[in-house]
Amino acid sequence: MELNKETIHITDDVFIMMRADIDKSIQYLLDNMISKGSYDGKISLNISVGLIPEYIVNGDQSEGKPETRLVYHPRFEHEIKTKMQFEEKEKGMNYLGEHELYYDEDKGEYMVKLVTNAEQMSMFDDEFNRGGGVDDGL
Repeated sequence: MELNKETIHITDDVFIMMRADIDKSIQYLLDNMISKGSYDGKISLNISVGLIPEYIVNGDQSEGKPETRLVYHPRFEHEIKTKMQFEEKEKGMNYLGEHELYYDEDKGEYMVKLVTNAEQMSMFDDEFNRGGGVDDGL
């Protein structure tokens, strides 16, 4: 490798701080997962790459060479986020098949009551489809 030249690989010294921060984040996340009873975690690494242009005096003043030249200074910023996932899930359903929904004017809200004084009728029944057995009552 030539003097004063470096490659830009994730394993090179240019990223030594980022690798140290990731190592620290891994240990932090594992410690928190164990102490808080989480079995799922995530580490996100975001690397922003920037180029900062600058005109500098050209050190090679041979004939025909410009006095200045454009160089780009690379900038690498990193952000590491750790996340533990706690998920508690409850599911259920209440089907009130023997009740009907109605609006209580006094309370100003919908309520349910037992279906009374009615024969059980399906929406597929002829009388229902003709509109003879439907009482909206709402």
